[in-house]
Amino acid sequence: DNFIANTSSDVMRDVVIEFRQDDAVKNYDGYAIARDHLRSKGAQIAIDKISPSAIGLVNIGFLEAHIAKLLWHPDAEEDLYDNRELIEKLKKMGVQPILSRVDVERAKEIGTDLGIEMYQGFLIDEMVKAEAAAA
Repeated sequence: DNFIANTSSDVMRDVVIEFRQDDAVKNYDGYAIARDHLRSKGAQIAIDKISPSAIGLVNIGFLEAHIAKLLWHPDAEEDLYDNRELIEKLKKMGVQPILSRVDVERAKEIGTDLGIEMYQGFLIDEMVKAEAAAA
């Protein structure tokens, strides 16, 4: 509460608060109160730990999130491709998909093929470090 109360809305626009998908669903009323309060202060809301096989099981639009973090794992490729239309639907609703736990180049290739433009994970960390070292 202190951080939120003492932070300007200009700064809060750059803050992303993540909620695990299972927590947001299990305690929707508490999530909705927190989400609405944080959004009123300017923060962005992310739903984290969305399994590629379960993208369509939870209505991310209903959760009113700005960002949907899809989990990469070695067996995710088929599920991601099977849910291509749902990923596109998220984007059309204004929800930014992020492929998280990206630790191999293949994950980034698949994400790019699916129109995902944001990534998070060890591979991305290493790419940023290499770019910073070269500068």
